Amino acid sequence: MKRVHRGDDGCTDIGLRRVPKDFITVELMGQIDELIAVLGLARGILSKFGGPEWIARGLEREQRRLQKLIACIAYEGSRGCEVGEADAEEIDRECRELWQRFSLSFRFVVPQDLLDAALHLARAVCRRVERVAVRARRLGIVGEAQLKYLNRLSDLLYVYARIVEETAKH
Repeated sequence: MKRVHRGDDGCTDIGLRRVPKDFITVELMGQIDELIAVLGLARGILSKFGGPEWIARGLEREQRRLQKLIACIAYEGSRGCEVGEADAEEIDRECRELWQRFSLSFRFVVPQDLLDAALHLARAVCRRVERVAVRARRLGIVGEAQLKYLNRLSDLLYVYARIVEETAKH
């Protein structure tokens, strides 16, 4: 007897409903899942080759927040979502503090080592997630607070990458 796989019909389950796999909610959740994986890649590189442990902890914190964001998107929507304004503000404070502590200046960069490239890849994926989230916002799938969080997260990943670049020079 031939086994039929549930997703073979081009649909998937989200929360308590079945939707097409090209539905924007599925796309957004998949993009966030990819971002979580890329953050894990950066953490793995940090663990294997060394680097600031506090950056690894920050990446793990954001992986957990992104998992909560996926749950919000799948089940609750933006109302009552645990990820939002307070997280964005926390990241904003962290970015300002790090920017000053490491005397960073904004510049376009060409990643040149493994960790640096992984962090910039995470930033680029985060920007893509943000673009999909903007479309999802128009449909009421995510709220302004979640968009703000994603925007600040990409800033944080840029700052982490710049710190890695600067500290590697010394």
